[in-house]
Amino acid sequence: MRNPRVLVLHAAKDLFVQVGRATASLRPRAEIVHCMAVDLMPALIADHGSFDVVIAGPIASTDEGLFALRHLRVQSPTTNVILAFDRWRSGTLRNTVRTGALDLLRLPVDDDVILNAVEEALSIGWPAHDCAPAVDAKARPDGRVIVVGSATGGCGKTFYSTNLAYYLRAHLDKRTILIDLDLQFGELSTALRLKPRHTISDLVAMDDRDEAFALRLEECAVSHESGVFVLAAPDAPAEADALDANDIARVIAAASSRFDFVVVDTPAALSEGVLSAIEKAERIFSIATLDLPSVRNLGVLLTTLNQLKVPSERIQLVLNKVEHDVGMDVSTVVRYFPQGFSSVIPYGREVNRSLNMGMPMLAFAPRSEVSRALIAGFAASIEQGDEEPVAPRGRRGRRLISRR
Repeated sequence: MRNPRVLVLHAAKDLFVQVGRATASLRPRAEIVHCMAVDLMPALIADHGSFDVVIAGPIASTDEGLFALRHLRVQSPTTNVILAFDRWRSGTLRNTVRTGALDLLRLPVDDDVILNAVEEALSIGWPAHDCAPAVDAKARPDGRVIVVGSATGGCGKTFYSTNLAYYLRAHLDKRTILIDLDLQFGELSTALRLKPRHTISDLVAMDDRDEAFALRLEECAVSHESGVFVLAAPDAPAEADALDANDIARVIAAASSRFDFVVVDTPAALSEGVLSAIEKAERIFSIATLDLPSVRNLGVLLTTLNQLKVPSERIQLVLNKVEHDVGMDVSTVVRYFPQGFSSVIPYGREVNRSLNMGMPMLAFAPRSEVSRALIAGFAASIEQGDEEPVAPRGRRGRRLISRR
């Protein structure tokens, strides 16, 4: 196992000496190299080769210094950057984010803080150097993109998205990522009780090249205990305005290059970003509930998608929260949608409990009627590919799905 390599970018030698002292306990011992100026860094790297970690001092806090670090990350995606500044310059916040730095230390700093930061940076980036060469990402087929949406709010699209992602990960053993495209009021991280450090806005702000961007996507995503990754919506609704359709398309393309399945949870709107996701989707699950406004809006949505030339075979209809004696029954709704419903999911009180526990329904109550309906629908729509959906049956054995 080779020695990890750390570059300290600082005008004076004090930080270089401290990093050497703080990391003395690392085994194998780290090789520490000092660089006294930003403009000398490219030549030094050319002479010495790439570094596992770069600790950048205050001389890199200027716009030119931050741009140099950003360029370094593009050229060497396996190099992790740690910023060690003595003061915060608010005017350079955007450029600071774009460096893709792993950590930000405030000088003066204790030795143990430096050691912890370096250890974390090495644990993320360094082992890859000692492993067998990775398979070329371009040789790997792109992951399958699935969009989940609804023309009406409150239909359970987030519930459906989280359970679909869990099914793909736990039942099919596929690497799966959930992308929250409800940019103003996304609920995925809340529904799974996650506290993401980064959001889709942070990812887009980094503005790396394609390969580095895909790597950064995994760093910005947070992992649920089930193994599903989640890329959260922005923290504030105002941040949604900074994301356009090209940004969304780039995020989805990066996700499909790294994961087997990309599940996109969308808002009840056909924004440019949502249309960008639909364009890339292999499957589009459109969810409605057993009430007149939802059923009517489902019809409007299907008409709109048809006008947009979205192939009808990509679209799967889902009827959620089905109850008896609500003034409308399933057979009435089916008559208006001859393509049928891939799933008819009953109402279940345990659904809210699973959401409050931050667990998908399939994990919380796998034997419940709701879970059985979900699994049957997923198996018919995902595993059987383009085959016709299996018609689920109600409690009395009635056929609820019409076939084309």
